[in-house]
Amino acid sequence: MVQKLDRMKEDGNKAFKAGRYQEAVDMYGQALEVDPLNKGTNSKILQNRAMALIRVSQTYTPKRGGWPLTTTPPPQLKDYKSALADCTRALELDPTYTKARKTKAKALGESGNWEEAVREYKAIADSNPSEPGIQKEVRNAELELKKSKRKDYYKILSVDKDATDNDIKKAYRKLAIVHHPDKNPEDEEAAEKFKEIGEAYETLSDSQYVTTPFSFFLVSFPSFPVNTPCSVLTPIFSISSISSISSISSISSISSISSISSISSSFFSPPPR
Repeated sequence: MVQKLDRMKEDGNKAFKAGRYQEAVDMYGQALEVDPLNKGTNSKILQNRAMALIRVSQTYTPKRGGWPLTTTPPPQLKDYKSALADCTRALELDPTYTKARKTKAKALGESGNWEEAVREYKAIADSNPSEPGIQKEVRNAELELKKSKRKDYYKILSVDKDATDNDIKKAYRKLAIVHHPDKNPEDEEAAEKFKEIGEAYETLSDSQYVTTPFSFFLVSFPSFPVNTPCSVLTPIFSISSISSISSISSISSISSISSISSISSSFFSPPPR
């Protein structure tokens, strides 16, 4: 029975490493039925399935844009709640399982609850200060928390982050009619809302805002100096043909942006063991 459990766990790991995350989720689920009393192995399988569920929730091909990062999937594909439940069960089986705690923190953050994610990462750092990379994960979570408090133009227009240009235009027109000052005379809140949705539409209608990593970088870090020299940008974007960040909008290809930790941290988690 132990050999069968280990073999099924390994099959799930192979599917995960090959990028077949839903297949991995299914395989881990089958493995959990083999020997329910094996706490040690089952805690690892639950943690692995939680990570696979997170990847299923993350990995989605956008309808618009040409840059190589994934975007937010439709709601029916997001299952962070199940990932959190698996982490909770894994920790019930093995309360000392630090990897499950880190996966739980990751699921909290990816689900949008960055405040809880920061707390969980800090708790891990306090109890396991020698845990590799934990301080970096704390900093990344704190940055994501700060970013989450900025304006979310997609949320303002009530559209998904993979919305097409047509979706965005329809959402804007619908909201503009509702909140137009002519229909809401002397209503300051409606006037402010009308201004806000106009700003959101103008921003999301700019293809560079959505389709280039550079624009994403500038939106995420608005205080970044526009006269930053090439010597600073080169190690970040692996680019050698620009003079300053103010000229990046004319560049159409990138070799790598994986070194931007705040953007890439969600995509480079270690595979399961």
